Amino acid sequence: CRGRRKIIFTEINNEIIHSARHRPAWQQPCSSGCLGADGLCRKLAALPDRSARYGYRCRQFHRGTHRRRSHHLADHRLVAAGWGALPLETAAWLWQLLLWGGVAGGIALIARATTGAERGRELALLAAVSQPLWLTVMAAQLGGVLLLLLGTLATVSVPSSRSAVVATALLVKPHVLAFAAAMRVLAGGRRAIATSAVMIVVTTLACEAARPRWWAGWAAELLGYRRQVAATEATSLWNLSGIVFGDVRWAIVPIVVTLLALLWARGTRPVDDLAAATTFSLVATPYAGSHDQLALVLPWAVVLGLARARDDAWGRRVLLGALLACAVVLPWMLYAIRQGFGGHEATNALTPLLTAGLLVVTQLGARAGRAGAR
Repeated sequence: CRGRRKIIFTEINNEIIHSARHRPAWQQPCSSGCLGADGLCRKLAALPDRSARYGYRCRQFHRGTHRRRSHHLADHRLVAAGWGALPLETAAWLWQLLLWGGVAGGIALIARATTGAERGRELALLAAVSQPLWLTVMAAQLGGVLLLLLGTLATVSVPSSRSAVVATALLVKPHVLAFAAAMRVLAGGRRAIATSAVMIVVTTLACEAARPRWWAGWAAELLGYRRQVAATEATSLWNLSGIVFGDVRWAIVPIVVTLLALLWARGTRPVDDLAAATTFSLVATPYAGSHDQLALVLPWAVVLGLARARDDAWGRRVLLGALLACAVVLPWMLYAIRQGFGGHEATNALTPLLTAGLLVVTQLGARAGRAGAR
């Protein structure tokens, strides 16, 4: 058990935990999943529980070391610079604590903005047993940080230049929450747009100063290997459409329908718009993993709050049951059957789609309730 805990907290995103004994993080010319591969594999090999899974993971790291370029934007290396100076296990533990703190803080903020603080425990329990949370923990991805940023935005009732700073920070993973970030920045007006533009320019210049022409390797990786991964391994409707129908273009149909439905069932609060934009971002993304779906805690919270606010007990129970199925049961089931779809998580692309449908139904029910009360 102790060995497994050490594995969980050691095997984290290698953009963060590489040893970097002689160079800062942004100068490491490796791709994500290979930084510090040698040191990480040595530590994993010394643990008592050496399963085939971790041996495979180490081989992945070593394979990635030879690609010599990164599919991440260079801002990851700026963020990782301080972590790279720490010992491997220290950085791993601190990073996991940061992720758990982000999850807890994000859930608390989202609950306060949607369901009310008294329902925060229900939302926390829902998230705690969800498949995206545990995949985030196992892979030590940025989900906890992104959830904290979403929670901060959810508590802002009037978009401004300050909220634009938080929204722009979501672009640390632009392929995951691009629409949510853009929606909140545009809602803040000219000052918010100018603030976001300044942040992007400053970050880009800092990255260029830290590692000249970083974008050339990034673009080559993105248009080469990562394009192939997006078409065969990504948790996206595009990949799933290619597997099921043989043509990725079929994904356009559910994506467009989802967009129109979300616009039609638009809520009355800024947090409703943020939840819809977050859901659509994950529906339309061409490249993601199921761990990225931790951001769906926000639309799940909106559904939970509106369901609890219903007067009719029958409708409330139906929505809560559907929420439990959508947030907990189906993601785990879809993850369990992934072997029939190439062994990757393409089937979990249905989770954001089903969440969008549930959000639309819930919002329409709330609208009908408001109309009946007049």
